[in-house]
Amino acid sequence: MLKATIPSAMTQASATVPPQALASGNRQLIPLFFGLAIILTLFTVWTLKFGIPHGLIGRTDFRSMYAAGVLERTHPTQLYSLDAQQDIQTRLVSPGEFTLPFFHPGYEAFLFVPLSFPPYSAAYLTFVFVNIGLIALCVLAGMRVFSVVIPFLQPRPGMIVFFFLPLSLAILQGQDSILFLLLLLLVWNQIDDAHPFRAGLILAAALFKFQIALPLACLLALRHGSRFVKGFLVGSAGVALLSFAASPQSPSHFVALVRHAALAGGKLGPGGYQGYIFPGQMANFRGLFYALSHGHLDAHNLMLVTLAVSVAFLALAALRIRRVSDELLAFSAALLACLLTSYHLYPHDLSPLLLPILAIAARQPRWNRALTFTLYLAPIVFFFFTGGPNSFFWVSLPILAAALALLFTRPQQPA
Repeated sequence: MLKATIPSAMTQASATVPPQALASGNRQLIPLFFGLAIILTLFTVWTLKFGIPHGLIGRTDFRSMYAAGVLERTHPTQLYSLDAQQDIQTRLVSPGEFTLPFFHPGYEAFLFVPLSFPPYSAAYLTFVFVNIGLIALCVLAGMRVFSVVIPFLQPRPGMIVFFFLPLSLAILQGQDSILFLLLLLLVWNQIDDAHPFRAGLILAAALFKFQIALPLACLLALRHGSRFVKGFLVGSAGVALLSFAASPQSPSHFVALVRHAALAGGKLGPGGYQGYIFPGQMANFRGLFYALSHGHLDAHNLMLVTLAVSVAFLALAALRIRRVSDELLAFSAALLACLLTSYHLYPHDLSPLLLPILAIAARQPRWNRALTFTLYLAPIVFFFFTGGPNSFFWVSLPILAAALALLFTRPQQPA
């Protein structure tokens, strides 16, 4: 069993986990452990039978990461060329399958260069194990919050990760969302230790999810001031230089690709290249408005409505964020607001939702259980039991409720 190492700062008022929250479970939880073991076994069988084979034949997001690594190693100037990506994915991943563009800043391609040497299937399996290792690092880096006891979900430190659907999807898709969660946990650690410059520096390293990291930096800057801003600017300059080094043409080509994706609701790219955008699978304002409009708004007007609501909600969060007295809940509220306004957010991108779930469980005893269970179970319910992944947009509603609750409710310290 993992044991929490609580720093001296945790004895102060900013302590994340009260001592009694670390108490051992009792014998009444023994049936729960057997139930969890059965569920984990069934899920593992499902994963091995459907998820991993799907990835091995190239039908997951990792195909774009692998192609980016190959292009960065061989033809870096073609990193964002749809023709080059189609050629690599057809020749080295799976002939005749769809082409998935690389929607990430150029500097991230360096991470996938080592994985571009072995064949695709070996690279995919390697990244599966890398992501599993990253989950372990997340638990260790976030032990301040992963130690809170949550009935059924986390009777022991770190157990909550076993059944959180976005983490599993990130592993199966070969995505970078778990790395993003790890960086957010490191950012929180620096904030909790009163090192805002380091927090800003680390958050800049997470700009491969710029649609979340940029608004999050703005909200955190309002709360932590100029030192945080300086750290973020220094880190962002480094990211920009690395992206330029990855591909000198990357800034303009990357912006063009993102612009096309912002208006896409079906096929993406010229010449019939089959990259796909599914707004209905996004648990944010874009997915919600896309589903509720029922096709009555064209792509341009839908984007304008989504951006207008997103800016208004971020403005509301900016006005309220300094009034949240608890640092952990303020960080969580900012993160929830940025997830809602992210514009591009697939199910695996909800991996950072673990942090607000744990924060609510630790700091809001009045209504923590209902909100914690809702946030945790909503991805499973709307992914598997309500029409498939295209109904995942409904998850945005509990996220919205949680964001408003944290922004407008005074926290109650556990007794």
